[in-house]
Amino acid sequence: MQQSVCLLPLRDSLQPQLENLKTEIVERGGEADLLTITIADDQQNARLIERFQQQAESEYKEFLGRCRDFHQELKYDILTLLKCETLLRLKR
Repeated sequence: MQQSVCLLPLRDSLQPQLENLKTEIVERGGEADLLTITIADDQQNARLIERFQQQAESEYKEFLGRCRDFHQELKYDILTLLKCETLLRLKR
């Protein structure tokens, strides 16, 4: 993996998982640091939170769209299967 930086919201439930990931990276010969930052400017902090929320909403919408596509594909496959079964019964 290449060098990277990841910015995540501070959540107590996420910290143990991040610590485990850091340990795994170090054990495999990599380098990892977990840093906590404080944003002094309330407006900048609000903008950052808004960007996190927008990104999550966008990804959720994409996920739902893929679910709809998958369900449409399943419907098509089921209808095709039913038509094939009907044709086989008629030929008997």
